[in-house]
Amino acid sequence: MIDVVEVLQHWHAGRPKSVVASSLGVDQKTVRKYVRPAEDAGLSPGGPPLSRTEWAELVAHWFPQLIDAKSRSATFPMVDAHRARIELMIKSNTISTVHQRLRDEYNLAVGITSFRNLKGPETLQPGLTSRNPLSEAHPPWPCPSSTVSSDASSRPFVSTG
Repeated sequence: MIDVVEVLQHWHAGRPKSVVASSLGVDQKTVRKYVRPAEDAGLSPGGPPLSRTEWAELVAHWFPQLIDAKSRSATFPMVDAHRARIELMIKSNTISTVHQRLRDEYNLAVGITSFRNLKGPETLQPGLTSRNPLSEAHPPWPCPSSTVSSDASSRPFVSTG
């Protein structure tokens, strides 16, 4: 991800936009996009130095969408519209079940991965995840050595006797 503060610091230090772009591995249009508000605010290369914190405050003001990732998300408003329902349902259902019910009953058009990412773990109760409830009752593979043939390296199967 691009560090906008770094772009602005390099530009403000006097580097040409094309040099900033090539040294940071971004397109020149991207550099121009982030430098334009600084120029509009009267800042210019070689001016009085600004600290990283000062640049970060300016970036937050000029580009608020960079600070809050949810404001950039196309799916966040769809999930957030069901926030109260989700909080209620998550008390007795797994996150997968909540997603499926919202999809089926309320036509929620958000994939499970986006739903999990936007829902966040902060409201999940311990034990109410989408994991397989049988995973604790059944040991993971490989089987205990007593059920594996003595020559398991050449014959990768479980012996029957």
